[in-house]
Amino acid sequence: MAWEWVAPVATATSGIVGVAFTWYAGHQGRQHAEQVSRQAADLQLALAVRARRGEVYADALKMVSRIAVMLPAEPDAGSNPYMRPYDSEEYAEQLISNNALLGLYGSKDVQDRFDEFHRKLDAYSDALQRLRETCVNDTGAMDSARSNRDRCSEELDNSRMRLAEQMNKELTS
Repeated sequence: MAWEWVAPVATATSGIVGVAFTWYAGHQGRQHAEQVSRQAADLQLALAVRARRGEVYADALKMVSRIAVMLPAEPDAGSNPYMRPYDSEEYAEQLISNNALLGLYGSKDVQDRFDEFHRKLDAYSDALQRLRETCVNDTGAMDSARSNRDRCSEELDNSRMRLAEQMNKELTS
């Protein structure tokens, strides 16, 4: 009679252990499913952001290339001296939009190179304006003004290329 309690206790203990392990396995399964779901959502978000970044970079590069193409090499003697070739409402809207989108999706390096391009664009426009004024006022200083314009033009092209290279580097890495 002393050993009659062993069988029911062993049965109860193995039942409790079985229930505990079943619960623990289910808990781990739920945690794993949550982790996989979270990773899938993170990956989907990262892919969407990368795709959007590509679109933003393409739009910004199109704007920069369009500006570079429409810049005149020689000043128009009859043009408004304060009107730059890229001064327009359309350009202003594109610039605001591109700055905002680059702020959201662009890297700091791309933002810096985009700003650098616009500084070089202003320098080129200033050089073109000085060349225009030199044509009207002092024909003797034309070579210096043209040399300055050519230097600014080269810096502008280099800036545009650096911007494109940085965008390409980020999108392909």
